Amino acid sequence: MGYDDFEIMGMSALDPTPDEEAWEAYLDFAHPILGGDDALGLAAQDVRELESVVGTSLPWEIGLFLVLGVPAADGWWRWAEDAAAHWSSWQASLRSAVAAMVEAGIWPAAWGERPGDGPGLDEAIDAALAAAPPLFPLFDDCVVPLGLAEGCESDMANPILRVTEAGVEQVGVDLAEWLHQGFDVPLPMWPATPTRRFATWSDLHSA
Repeated sequence: MGYDDFEIMGMSALDPTPDEEAWEAYLDFAHPILGGDDALGLAAQDVRELESVVGTSLPWEIGLFLVLGVPAADGWWRWAEDAAAHWSSWQASLRSAVAAMVEAGIWPAAWGERPGDGPGLDEAIDAALAAAPPLFPLFDDCVVPLGLAEGCESDMANPILRVTEAGVEQVGVDLAEWLHQGFDVPLPMWPATPTRRFATWSDLHSA
């Protein structure tokens, strides 16, 4: 099933396993509760172009979430126009946030010995970011890691993280838990997603 052919389903059809069919049913249920705006939904081609900009595919449920349309309220990232400019701005903000964490004394042990201030430190930060999976922003500083977590064979149900100058925190084990905790959308009927580990971001989360 792709982005082009979304069969409308109800919560009664929700499978307890979070596969594409389960995510589709859940997000179709959650969309009006969240206040999603159909007019802000991306077309399938928009999603493909966005994936080209970020350099990798989006988790299936994130693509569908964008196709259905985010709410019109402030804070939600809107990717229908100027995706490349938005992505570049986000990348710069992310680099600045990580640099602020390091300046505040956050330096994960997994990164090795901390260089002294100066070009060496900047190079070490850049190397850590180069090794990290991209973070795709959804709402303000809440993001989803793109790609596979360590030991995982699928990127479906990746966690939602919050990245600020103060550090990295997990705000949802997956999109559904984040929507529940942040926007009072009921949880779906499937088992909780186990915690996943991502290079750099999990290091900063546990530092």
